[in-house]
Amino acid sequence: MSLMVISASINNYPLFGALFETYVAQNLLSILDSRWQKATLYFWSVQGRNEVDFVIEAEQSCIALELKSASRWHERDVAGLNAFLRTTPHCKVAVLCHNGEDAMKIGEKLWALPINLILS
Repeated sequence: MSLMVISASINNYPLFGALFETYVAQNLLSILDSRWQKATLYFWSVQGRNEVDFVIEAEQSCIALELKSASRWHERDVAGLNAFLRTTPHCKVAVLCHNGEDAMKIGEKLWALPINLILS
């Protein structure tokens, strides 16, 4: 069963966002363990103002991932990613991972990509 079908049936559940993040974290850890063992998974937060759900860091570079359990997203959903990019010059790409189907470049190092693409 795809994530899209699952989310359609439980996306009104109050803890769906936390479940979605846990699902993605487990999958990312599995992918990193099997394909990129030198990488470490973190989160990033600046005193409640900005946050990024996942930062994958290896050697001198990193990738930032922000999750959106819905299929639609808004400009405000990338605020944390933009703040992270401004303060982290060694970040190669920042990605808003959403539960939709469209991939879109929205900035120089900023993309909106379906979560199924990220986890495949």
